[in-house]
Amino acid sequence: MRLDVVRSEPQVRISPLPSKVGVNVSLGYNDEIDNPLEQDILLAVEKVYAEEIDAVILSSDVENNLFMQLPCGGIHIEYCVGIKGPVYSAEDVSLDMAKRLFISYANNDETWKTAVDWKVEIDEL
Repeated sequence: MRLDVVRSEPQVRISPLPSKVGVNVSLGYNDEIDNPLEQDILLAVEKVYAEEIDAVILSSDVENNLFMQLPCGGIHIEYCVGIKGPVYSAEDVSLDMAKRLFISYANNDETWKTAVDWKVEIDEL
């Protein structure tokens, strides 16, 4: 997996860290952490809600476009199930719920699929 964190301005690259959750994290404009610790994912989600970064994208398969993402301020959360979509979204997700969704997704625990009311945002990419 990979987690990308998007900023409008470039930031310092963070070195890869060993992980228990098998995720790749990017903290900032083109910054990435391969296989981060759970705490790295939680911190990234917190920074989105605090509007310190523009977005967090957690990719379980970059080549096949499988991801979960959270834009600045936690407006809503999205996930995509493949190259052609669809993209689903959930509105008004709390910080605590966003953390649980990201950690569940990172750990291949499918409880994230039923934890919120997902709606089809884009039928096909």
